[in-house]
Formats: sequence, C-alpha cells, structure tokens
Amino acid sequence: MLMFIFRNTYGWHRSEFTTSHRKIAEATTLRLAHVGRTLNSLEEKNIIARQPSKTEIIIQFNPNYMTWRLKDPAGLFTEVPQEEPGSSRGDGLEPQEVKSVSSTGTFPVMDKDELSSITKGFWKKVGLK
Repeated sequence: MLMFIFRNTYGWHRSEFTTSHRKIAEATTLRLAHVGRTLNSLEEKNIIARQPSKTEIIIQFNPNYMTWRLKDPAGLFTEVPQEEPGSSRGDGLEPQEVKSVSSTGTFPVMDKDELSSITKGFWKKVGLK
C-alpha cells in the first residue's frame, strides 16, 4: 500500500491525492476490510496523514522519514529526538524551513529538488544506494 500512496503522490508530482478505500483495495489487492486498518497503522507510525471527506479521503505521504515511528528489533516504537533549529542530522541533509503546508495541514509541501534530496538520504540510510 505504501508504494501505491507514493506512486499516487510523488509519482504524479503531487504532495497528496484523493481516493477511497475501495479504490485502494482494487489497486493493491488488499481486502476492503484491511484497507482501513493498514491506513490506521501507517498514520499511527507518522508515515502518512489523511483527512476524510464525505465519500473519499485525502492521503499525504510524509517524506520526512526521520519522524517515522518504526518498530525496532525489540518490538518497541522508537521515537526520533527533536532537533534544535540549525542542527545537523548527521546524514548530510539540513533541516528545511517550511514554506507551505498541504491541505491536510500536517506535512510541508516540497518541490521536486527538496523531495529528491530527502529520498536520496532515505535510500542511503536504509542501505539501498
């Protein structure tokens, strides 16, 4: 499901997109009953943000992987310490000033160059590049 969200946001140069649980189920081959639970889990881990509307939801991918709450080998959520303004994260990427915020009001809207620098840092950190 994460790749579906990534494709429908940054794959189309958007920071968010509108969809329904049914559309997600059809695209990912998940059961409709599992879509809501999976979205809840991703939102709880701060990987996505969503805003419900009458019939559909607006989903936004959080490109700042440093704020994701992922499980460690012991099975506990790890919290990323908050950094002071101007401090370096140690991955070669400096904290960015927020220029604008998406309609969900959660994550900053990034241009193509900002996204590229963050994704390069992410893939390097997870050891895939």
